[in-house]
Amino acid sequence: MLLFLVITLIFMVVGYFFWESWNESQRQLAQLEKHKMELERKVQTVRARVRNNDEYLKRVRNDQEFFMNEVRQRLGYVAPGEFVLQMEQPRRLQNTTGGRLGTR
Repeated sequence: MLLFLVITLIFMVVGYFFWESWNESQRQLAQLEKHKMELERKVQTVRARVRNNDEYLKRVRNDQEFFMNEVRQRLGYVAPGEFVLQMEQPRRLQNTTGGRLGTR
Protein backbone atom coordinates (compact mmCIF):
# COMPACT_ATOMS: atom_id res chain seq x y z
CA MET A 1 0.00 0.00 0.00
CA LEU A 2 2.83 2.39 0.85
CA LEU A 3 4.52 1.60 -2.47
CA PHE A 4 1.27 2.45 -4.29
CA LEU A 5 1.10 5.83 -2.51
CA VAL A 6 4.73 6.62 -3.30
CA ILE A 7 4.30 5.71 -6.97
CA THR A 8 1.08 7.74 -7.13
CA LEU A 9 2.81 10.72 -5.54
CA ILE A 10 5.71 10.46 -8.00
CA PHE A 11 3.28 10.35 -10.95
CA MET A 12 1.41 13.36 -9.57
CA VAL A 13 4.63 15.39 -9.16
CA VAL A 14 5.90 14.43 -12.61
CA GLY A 15 2.47 15.12 -14.09
CA TYR A 16 2.36 18.53 -12.44
CA PHE A 17 5.73 19.50 -13.93
CA PHE A 18 4.66 18.30 -17.37
CA TRP A 19 1.42 20.26 -17.02
CA GLU A 20 3.27 23.47 -16.04
CA SER A 21 5.72 22.98 -18.89
CA TRP A 22 2.85 22.49 -21.35
CA ASN A 23 1.05 25.62 -20.06
CA GLU A 24 4.22 27.70 -20.41
CA SER A 25 4.67 26.38 -23.95
CA GLN A 26 1.09 27.38 -24.77
CA ARG A 27 1.67 30.91 -23.41
CA GLN A 28 4.84 31.25 -25.48
CA LEU A 29 3.04 29.93 -28.55
CA ALA A 30 0.26 32.51 -28.11
CA GLN A 31 2.83 35.32 -27.80
CA LEU A 32 4.67 34.11 -30.91
CA GLU A 33 1.44 33.90 -32.89
CA LYS A 34 0.54 37.45 -31.85
CA HIS A 35 3.99 38.66 -32.88
CA LYS A 36 3.68 36.80 -36.17
CA MET A 37 0.36 38.53 -36.91
CA GLU A 38 1.93 41.94 -36.17
CA LEU A 39 4.80 41.16 -38.51
CA GLU A 40 2.40 39.99 -41.24
CA ARG A 41 0.50 43.29 -40.94
CA LYS A 42 3.78 45.19 -41.26
CA VAL A 43 4.74 43.13 -44.31
CA GLN A 44 1.37 43.93 -45.91
CA THR A 45 1.91 47.63 -45.20
CA VAL A 46 5.39 47.56 -46.72
CA ARG A 47 4.15 45.65 -49.76
CA ALA A 48 1.42 48.24 -50.29
CA ARG A 49 4.00 51.02 -50.07
CA VAL A 50 6.21 49.21 -52.57
CA ARG A 51 3.25 48.86 -54.96
CA ASN A 52 2.46 52.56 -54.58
CA ASN A 53 6.10 53.50 -55.16
CA ASP A 54 6.24 51.23 -58.22
CA GLU A 55 3.12 52.86 -59.63
CA TYR A 56 4.53 56.33 -58.94
CA LEU A 57 7.85 55.43 -60.57
CA LYS A 58 6.07 53.92 -63.58
CA ARG A 59 4.02 57.08 -63.94
CA VAL A 60 7.10 59.33 -63.63
CA ARG A 61 8.87 57.29 -66.30
CA ASN A 62 5.95 57.06 -68.73
CA ASP A 63 3.94 60.28 -68.28
CA GLN A 64 6.01 63.29 -69.39
CA GLU A 65 3.42 65.82 -68.19
CA PHE A 66 3.26 64.21 -64.74
CA PHE A 67 7.06 64.10 -64.61
CA MET A 68 7.40 67.79 -65.45
CA ASN A 69 4.73 68.73 -62.93
CA GLU A 70 6.55 66.77 -60.20
CA VAL A 71 9.90 68.37 -61.13
CA ARG A 72 8.35 71.83 -61.00
CA GLN A 73 6.55 71.34 -57.71
CA ARG A 74 9.09 69.27 -55.81
CA LEU A 75 12.32 70.75 -57.12
CA GLY A 76 11.13 74.24 -58.06
CA TYR A 77 12.22 73.81 -61.68
CA VAL A 78 11.42 76.72 -64.02
CA ALA A 79 11.74 76.28 -67.77
CA PRO A 80 13.66 78.90 -69.76
CA GLY A 81 11.43 81.90 -70.47
CA GLU A 82 9.08 81.15 -67.54
CA PHE A 83 8.78 82.95 -64.25
CA VAL A 84 7.23 81.87 -60.97
CA LEU A 85 4.69 83.91 -59.10
CA GLN A 86 4.10 82.77 -55.53
CA MET A 87 1.21 84.01 -53.45
CA GLU A 88 1.26 83.73 -49.68
CA GLN A 89 -1.81 83.32 -47.53
CA PRO A 90 -2.33 86.20 -45.10
CA ARG A 91 -1.60 85.28 -41.49
CA ARG A 92 -4.23 85.99 -38.88
CA LEU A 93 -3.28 87.91 -35.75
CA GLN A 94 -4.59 86.83 -32.39
CA ASN A 95 -5.03 88.88 -29.24
CA THR A 96 -4.05 87.63 -25.79
CA THR A 97 -7.54 86.23 -25.15
CA GLY A 98 -7.28 84.04 -28.25
CA GLY A 99 -9.77 85.91 -30.44
CA ARG A 100 -8.97 87.02 -33.98
CA LEU A 101 -8.01 90.64 -34.54
CA GLY A 102 -7.70 90.61 -38.30
CA THR A 103 -5.28 89.74 -41.07
CA ARG A 104 -1.75 90.79 -41.60
